[in-house]
Amino acid sequence: MASLLSIRAGDQVASGLYTATNPLDAPLWVDGRNVLFRDGGVEKAPGFVSLLTVTDAGTLRGMDAMTDTALIQRLFLGDAGKLYQWAAGTLTTVGTGYTGSVDEGGSAPASCWSFAPYGDWMLGTNGKDPVQVWKKTVGTFAALDVDGQFTAAQILLRRGPHLLAFGSAGGAAGAAGAYHWCSADDPENWDPDATDSAGFQPIAELQGPIVAAVPLGDMIAVLGRNQLFLIRYTGAPFYFPYQPALTGVGAVGKRAVVEANRRLYGMSRAGFWMADGTQYSYIDTPALRDYLLPRLNTAQLSKAVCWYDQTNQLVLWSVPTTGVEPDVTVGFHVASGVWTIFDWARAAAVPQLGVFRQPYTAGSGGKVYAHNSGVDAGAGVGMTAYVQSKPLDCGDAGVWKAINEVRARLRRMAGAVNLLIGTQRNSDDPVMWLPAKVLDDGNESLWLRASGRYLTLRIESTAVGADWALTGFDLLGVPAGERR
Repeated sequence: MASLLSIRAGDQVASGLYTATNPLDAPLWVDGRNVLFRDGGVEKAPGFVSLLTVTDAGTLRGMDAMTDTALIQRLFLGDAGKLYQWAAGTLTTVGTGYTGSVDEGGSAPASCWSFAPYGDWMLGTNGKDPVQVWKKTVGTFAALDVDGQFTAAQILLRRGPHLLAFGSAGGAAGAAGAYHWCSADDPENWDPDATDSAGFQPIAELQGPIVAAVPLGDMIAVLGRNQLFLIRYTGAPFYFPYQPALTGVGAVGKRAVVEANRRLYGMSRAGFWMADGTQYSYIDTPALRDYLLPRLNTAQLSKAVCWYDQTNQLVLWSVPTTGVEPDVTVGFHVASGVWTIFDWARAAAVPQLGVFRQPYTAGSGGKVYAHNSGVDAGAGVGMTAYVQSKPLDCGDAGVWKAINEVRARLRRMAGAVNLLIGTQRNSDDPVMWLPAKVLDDGNESLWLRASGRYLTLRIESTAVGADWALTGFDLLGVPAGERR
């Protein structure tokens, strides 16, 4: 019995999922869910736990966090009609009566909350109602006094002593392609005059409305549907001038872009991209684009939500495919540039770590989750995780192989983990799977008997408490004849 194929830890094992290519052209893996590719291997992704449930909530679409001057961590969340706060283990309703749009319709996006902390204040806006402000001394949200400059805004950001509002509407100077800023150290003064530093600026070159605005180092990146502009603080007299930066990248919604390590990662209608403010590249070809883009519900893309998991170096996007709400999450590993897919999705997320040590997200039914916790999909709920190889020809597609032994190499294993081998005569035939083999310690020899021109390996787990990390494998057997 000889070695038919030997795979060891390295770039091939950690190459990510190639769902859109011809399977024979993939480095190794063509399918998988809830796995990470790193450190030369592939492993089950960390789990998550339910943190709380907002029982009377609609779809939670917007969340952020702050630590106040008393060092109390506060989580703010919003749905179409209400705002909530969770602090010291207690959930309270802190705002009601809003008129957000549950779904995208025509040219109007679904209403999503944008939050910006300012000292012991938290400000929020949903693009339809007046900007809201929560003050610690008051404890509930109320309309922010913006001196009649606009009646609503899509996005809020803080930059130094100023609060900025993007994509405004109504009032004396509201415009979908304009942004405003308050006077320094005074979020309740938005009236530009000679005695303060408040102001506003239309973006003349912008085609359409401002869709998203996110920090980028010491600048702010403002995105339309297919354009990117940069804003930098310059002090008096202009304060926040803009400059055109890139054409060819944009955003499908206000939460579809995030900063990670001084780079922007975003989703436009053309795909997923990365930019540093001076140049950009689309990052989803060939691994993912042809698989995912045809499946997207393009009528509800404003609901896409993006966040950065710093611990795992993953930028994640939850997007809608078969339904009107996000139902699939894809992850891009910023260090290695590989993709993975998760079978869960989120409607809101805290964009960055900071206040909390792990990502906080919101799913269906008003549930809020803490990620990177354990190995399960909630208490007592097993997480299905698997990875499947391409059809392996073991160096010669014209030769049949009789396989007798598989040696899996796992650096970590717990609970019930299965290994499966499948065979094919032709690479486009259905895979004929042998009965699953249960791994014992992750480094044993598994004996079996099968033959085919192509062999496929799959590692999977579904049980509560299961965990694994694969670094390689060996297929042993003998050639069994030429192609007929």
